[in-house]
Order: sequence, then structure tokens, then C-alpha cells
Amino acid sequence: MEVEKLKEVTVLYCEDETELHDVTANLLRRLAKTVLTAHDGEEGLRLYREHQHEIDMVITDIGMPKMNGLEMTRQIKEITPRIPVIVTTAYSSTDHLFEAIDIHVDKYVLKPLDTRKLVEAMIQSLLYHELRSLYRDPLTGLLTRNALLNDLKKTKSNRLVLINIEHFAHINDLYGDEVGGNALVGLTEKLRETFSKTFEIYRTGFDSFVLFDLQMDRTSDSIRHLLETFAEACKNDGMVIEEIPIYLVLTFAMAYSDDGHTLYYVQRAMQKANENHQKFIEYNPRSNGNISDRETNIWWTKELDSAIEHGRFKPFFQPIVDTETLKTYKYEALVRYQGTEGKLFGPVVFLGIAKKTNLYPMVMRVVLHKVIEVIQKKKIRVAVNISYVDLINRDTMTFIDQMLRQHPEEAAYIEFEILESEKIDNYDLAGDFIRSVRRYGCQVGIDDFGTGYSNFGMIEALNVDYVKINGLLIQGIHESDRQALIVETIHTFCKKLGIRTVAEMVSCEEEYLVVKRIGIDLTQGWYVSREIDCAEIADG
Repeated sequence: MEVEKLKEVTVLYCEDETELHDVTANLLRRLAKTVLTAHDGEEGLRLYREHQHEIDMVITDIGMPKMNGLEMTRQIKEITPRIPVIVTTAYSSTDHLFEAIDIHVDKYVLKPLDTRKLVEAMIQSLLYHELRSLYRDPLTGLLTRNALLNDLKKTKSNRLVLINIEHFAHINDLYGDEVGGNALVGLTEKLRETFSKTFEIYRTGFDSFVLFDLQMDRTSDSIRHLLETFAEACKNDGMVIEEIPIYLVLTFAMAYSDDGHTLYYVQRAMQKANENHQKFIEYNPRSNGNISDRETNIWWTKELDSAIEHGRFKPFFQPIVDTETLKTYKYEALVRYQGTEGKLFGPVVFLGIAKKTNLYPMVMRVVLHKVIEVIQKKKIRVAVNISYVDLINRDTMTFIDQMLRQHPEEAAYIEFEILESEKIDNYDLAGDFIRSVRRYGCQVGIDDFGTGYSNFGMIEALNVDYVKINGLLIQGIHESDRQALIVETIHTFCKKLGIRTVAEMVSCEEEYLVVKRIGIDLTQGWYVSREIDCAEIADG
């Protein structure tokens, strides 16, 4: 089985004795995938430089003309320190042995060659071939992300350039994976021609590359000029793959740091570049604040995990009143995180991080548990926010169904407000949820309606019980005829469908009077009441 693995290996074989060279080369060709042969050290070194990204091991004689095998090995090891080298020689002198050890020769096989021993030495050197794919990209021959991470450990001060190919997937879709792969190989050659003398080059993803700066004394402006020139050449000159002209548009992000987090910074910079449609962006933590978002995210992730375990999420309740009578009709549950020192944090601080981790569904479960407990004590109607993330999470949907089934009396007091309704592109999914909770007597509404991509067709398609109008349309409504017209249009449309309306973020009497004049059914906001603790709610 081990011998079979040699069929995946590329070998460089160097031997000056013609007969031995031919016999051994033929043997190696039966064993290995590819065999490159040379008759002297200079030729061997040239072949290695040309094919260094393909060669998995070197087998060489010592005594050869022009350049001996040990000197050739020394120079090869300077290029690729981990490449395994097997030395074959008729010399058994201690000097040659010590020199071979000094330049890190892996195996030492004496002549006349014993085929079995040579094969054993090759098999023992296979580990490099097997690990090579972790550090060398098989398509481009570039170093991989694993190699980059390993190299970054060697120094905390470094400068990286991240390169992304815009819409590269379109090339694969249009012309096939083979053309796309050849385009990456072509770009790799251009990168080597331009950057290999002063940068280490890595392929770190499907359509991304990283340049590791080897000359830290350069100015960032000089690097930017080099990158922009390179980008223009790729965009304007292009390359021809199978008679197809390919033009690549590149985005660059550059980051420098001396805190060991440069890769994180450059990835963050690339994200900003893509969001803002920039072709080049530079990130330097010295000029972008001392506290990294990474540390903040890690801290909050740990805090949220602990809060779930120790019950530090606390529900507050904001009254929603009848607009005409100002009597409380129901409450909206608002989750707060309570720190170890008692300080309360609103959802705007932590929900974003929770949604990017697996913690968000757990927050939803905690809130629903506590809402049911409050309903049992106070007998009040409570609206619970449910996001698009929840709707597409099968486990969350199962949990909600179980909780409602186990608490049928309390379920009739629960309403669900669908957040992020603009993200809903599958009305059947949302409709299934609405029908499932209505079986338990729950009502369902749409939150934050009226801005972004909200549309009236969704109201009719989902057949909800009420629509909560976005607070941005309510704030200042007494000073904007346009806002008043939009709110009145929403209310009129809903009224004709028999759907109630709720105005949120009503903060002053002037706003309230406009909302009342339009005929909005329910009102919520600081003009009516701030959020209150469960203990402040009167018993039902």
C-alpha cells in the first residue's frame, strides 16, 4: 500500500553515470508519477527552480560534474527547507556524512544501490508529500492559508495585502471550472512576475490571495502604486484562456500591525472595501483605534454564553395602548442583558453578535420561557419579537411549537411580531409559521413596516393580524406632511383588509395627536410609557 502512494509523487533524480542513471530512472518511472532527470548539479538545480512547486522529493548522487550533489542540495534547501533529499553515493567518508547532516539531507543510501533500500527511503520521505497539500496549493503551487498562519506566528510585526477577484465565480459559471482554474494559474504567474522578489505569495481561498511583505521599510504609498499598476494590467490587458479573453477586476486591502492580528485586520478591511465598493483600502490599527472589534466580539460571545447559563437575560415590558382611550391593551417584551455588576444593556449592543454565533436561538428560548412565566402571574397579553433567523431555524420552530403545546392557556395571550420582514422571500415559510401558532390562539404581526423593502403585497399574502408602522415614520410626523401621508396610506390599506395598525416610538403629544387623527388603532412609545419591570405590571 505504501508503494502505491509513490504513484502520486514527482521526483527529481540527479546522476552523472550514464548506465546507472538510465537504470535507476526507469525504476523510478515505474514507481512515481513523474521523474525529472539531470546529469549534473547545475542541471538539477535549474530543473528544481523551474519545477519547485511540483517536486516532492530529490534523489541525487554526490560526486557529479559542474556542481556536486551536496552543493545542489544546499541551494535547494535554501529555496524549500522541508523538501526531502535522498543522497546516493559510493563514498562512505565521515566528511561527506557530516556535510550531508549539516545541510539536512533526509536519507543516505550507499552504492551499489539496493532497490529495496531506495524504495524504503522514498516511502519514509512520503510524509512531506502528504503534508505538502496543507502548505502548497495543488492548482497554483502557491503557499496555502495554513502556511500563512504558520509564517505569521514567527513575527508579530507584519504587513499583508489581501487580493480578491471580483465576481470570479461568474467565470466558472460561464466557461467551466477548467477555464476558471487556468485563469487562476495565469493570475498566479502574473503575481509571481510582479511580487515574488519582495513578497511571499499565498492562495488563501477560492478567489483570494495574500501578499506577505518582506520589505517592511517601504512606504504604504509605494505599495499602493505597485498594486494599482498591477490591477490596471489585469483589467485592461487580461489573458487568453482557450481562446477566451479573460479580464480580472481586483480589490486590494492592506493592513499593518505589530500585535499579531494583521490577518484579522486585513480581512476586516476587505469586508469594508466590498461594502463601500472601494478598489483599495488600508487599515492600520494605530490610526483606527486601539481596541479591536475582535476583542470586543470575543468578550461579548463569552458574556452571552455565560448569561444564558446563569440566567442574566431580563425581560422588560413596554405598554401598547388603545390610541383613543390610552388604556393598556398589551405589552411588548424587550430583552435586556444584565452584567455581573447589575448594568443593563439593550439588544442593539449584543444581538448582532448573537446572530453571528449559535447563541441567538438560545436568547429567543430564554425570552419565551420568561414571557410565559410572566403571563402565568399577570394574565397580560405579550408581543414577542421573532426574526427571520428564527423562522428558518427548524430547532427554534420546534421549540416554539412545544412551548405553546405545553402551555395552551398562556399561548392565547402571546403575539409574535415578525422582524426583518424585508428579508422574507419565501411567503410559504412565513405562512406556515403563522398558521402553526394560530392553532394555539396566538396572533401575528409585522414589525417595522413602511421603510426599506416593505411592500403591501406582503401584508395581504401573509394575512397577519396587525401591522406595526416603523418608528422612523412616526418620529416628527407632526412636522412632515409626507410622513403623515405614508402612514395614513398604510393605515387605510390595512383597515380595508381588517388588519389593525400600531404606531411605535410615539415620543411626544404632537406625534400622538397626528397618530390619533389618522385613526391608528394602538400606540407605543415613551409618550405613553417607557419599558417597565415585571414587578411594575398590575396583576390581571
